[in-house]
Amino acid sequence: LCRSCYIRGQEAAADTIVRRFNFQEGDLPDLNGSPKQVSWAEIIRLNKLAEIDALVSRLRAQSTDLQKRATFNTKIRQAMRGLADVEEAEWWIERRTYGAELILRDAIPLGEEK
Repeated sequence: LCRSCYIRGQEAAADTIVRRFNFQEGDLPDLNGSPKQVSWAEIIRLNKLAEIDALVSRLRAQSTDLQKRATFNTKIRQAMRGLADVEEAEWWIERRTYGAELILRDAIPLGEEK
């Protein structure tokens, strides 16, 4: 695949993930930074969203306690709201080595501000 085809496929996957978390627009914001930073961060963001989707699906499947599941869903919504609003390429680049859990932990406060 060429780079632009790969990006288009990843963007479609990311849009699906964002909609799965009940966003109305389904579009991720354009990233701010140098062209090189933006290009790199877009790939990082898309890969991290896919990792988060897999983690959330796995954790939801393991949860049987309804109260814990409700709390979990609230935190995930907060984190996804925060992630959907991150516009700085640098934020994603700084977290390129983070696992899905750390990305979510960093994003929860961003979503709580909404």
